[in-house]
Amino acid sequence: MRDIAGESLFDAISVIWQNVYIFNDSIENNITMYKRLDSPRIDSAVRRAGLSGLVDEKGYGYSCGENGSGLSGGERQRVAIARSLLKDSRVLLADEATSALDSVTAALIENTILGMEGITRIVITHKTEADILRRYDGIVVLRDGKVAGCGSFEELMAECEYFKNILTTKNEKETVNDC
Repeated sequence: MRDIAGESLFDAISVIWQNVYIFNDSIENNITMYKRLDSPRIDSAVRRAGLSGLVDEKGYGYSCGENGSGLSGGERQRVAIARSLLKDSRVLLADEATSALDSVTAALIENTILGMEGITRIVITHKTEADILRRYDGIVVLRDGKVAGCGSFEELMAECEYFKNILTTKNEKETVNDC
């Protein structure tokens, strides 16, 4: 990492932050970051990011409002995903990209990220949805800033008590809340 020029690293990695900044401008300019790109390329990124419904309903010229006030949280995150797709980076880092979203929207965003092909995805999350976690190629579990376990969902369930306790405790709380 020390030998990589900053520009090369910037070109190789796209980051989706928890709080996405949206300009008070059109959907298209927020996705393209004011670059002139051909329509099929933009349309492909919009489709792959799950924004087609919004664009079909409101159009590319729709004004997003100050910091995206005209968009839902999920739509703002999808704009960030479309941005990263247009960047053609080899690595996508999603840092708590779904933490401020409701569980349904968060699952849709995670499914969008997991469905992306041809890109390495690194997702930092506190979410413990077993159905989603099973889809990751590998999981690194941190506890107090140290690696507590590493492997597939099944491996961690069998070998990492801390991981298993997190999921078991979460499921027990949900059962109590459902009663």
